Amino acid sequence: MMQHLLQWLRMGGYGWYVWGAYGSVFILLGLQWYFTWRSTKVNHESHS
Repeated sequence: MMQHLLQWLRMGGYGWYVWGAYGSVFILLGLQWYFTWRSTKVNHESHS
């Protein structure tokens, strides 16, 4: 399944735009999750 997807992305030039869009979204979500996790971690440490 993944192989076919990669081949399709290589054939279609606009596939890179799709990768870029998905990548930026995932990166933004990851950063948001990381900062919220870090802030809660800091809060717990300061409370104890």
